[in-house]
Amino acid sequence: MFGDEEFKDLLCYFNRPWRGFRKVRKGVIKRLRNHMKSLNCVSLAEYIQAIEGSAREYQRCQDYLRVTISRFFRDREVWSLLQNRILPKLIKEWPKGLKVWSGGCSCGEEPYSLAIIWSMLGNPADIHILATDADPRCLERAKQGIYPQSSLKELPVDIVANCFSMTEDRWYTIKPFLQENIQWQRHDLLEQPPKGPFQIIFLRNNLFTYYSNTVAAERLESIVEQLLPGGILIIGKHERLPMLKATFKQDSCRCIYQKLVQ
Repeated sequence: MFGDEEFKDLLCYFNRPWRGFRKVRKGVIKRLRNHMKSLNCVSLAEYIQAIEGSAREYQRCQDYLRVTISRFFRDREVWSLLQNRILPKLIKEWPKGLKVWSGGCSCGEEPYSLAIIWSMLGNPADIHILATDADPRCLERAKQGIYPQSSLKELPVDIVANCFSMTEDRWYTIKPFLQENIQWQRHDLLEQPPKGPFQIIFLRNNLFTYYSNTVAAERLESIVEQLLPGGILIIGKHERLPMLKATFKQDSCRCIYQKLVQ
């Protein structure tokens, strides 16, 4: 039987935190149970032995630990601040345009949300959005830009009408003009970060939720090197930023940080 206790032990084996997976564990455990069954494993010890003996199965296990929950305008306060205060300020500082990295973009809701906000501002300058995720299946879905109604529940009716087309089976397709400035790329947050520099980096609900503080702090150190002084780092609403050598100023919205000019 593979339940919560066995799952906690597996997370410990991978140096992953239980607190990040606690609320989303049911789907993850179901995937892991199916993987165990496919490998004819009846215990956690057998499962670990099996994945240690196969690089392919080890990677599959890691893939099954990925959580891809997202939606448009998730955490509305963040998007309101971006639209009304942060983006206008950054545009004044960098009038030639902005470069943004959406790390761990899942199925694309986050970079498309930014593209929507940008269009609502009247496309005031050039913007380049690099959207990355470790799961190629998520990236393919993001490129297609087709979503169920549940993904749009945070969006006002007028934005849905202006930014989406409805399919015959009542799914919603992002309109092409919102795809023009987005580049999709496979990238694992544990790898070296994409080359910047960026004015904005999104690291929401991934690195600081599903990895240990030690791993997150180590990776963040190299990530923020790609963020320009004065640039903005955005993390998840319930996440905490590890201590860094670089100095950040925390916004009144506690998930937004500005890299200070040294």
